Amino acid sequence: MVTRFVPGGYQPQHAGESTAEKVRRAVAGLGALMDDYEFHYPQELSPKNQWQFIDAVASRVDGAALHAAQQRKDAVAAYELVYAALGA
Repeated sequence: MVTRFVPGGYQPQHAGESTAEKVRRAVAGLGALMDDYEFHYPQELSPKNQWQFIDAVASRVDGAALHAAQQRKDAVAAYELVYAALGA
């Protein structure tokens, strides 16, 4: 990922990856060592790429289970489904 200290990112060989690809790689590599991710606007998420990122995550969410959690107003269950889609 990029930071305010290294705007080009710490691994320039991955500069062409989308935010979704970078997050997927980070989750795969760090898994349980990370408990949260912070995205900045407009750097990692912007009008240009945020929907691509959201769509990539949404395609892996169990839609029926998410709808059921929303109907029950069970935010914890809904977040767990999204975290599972992120591989967390």
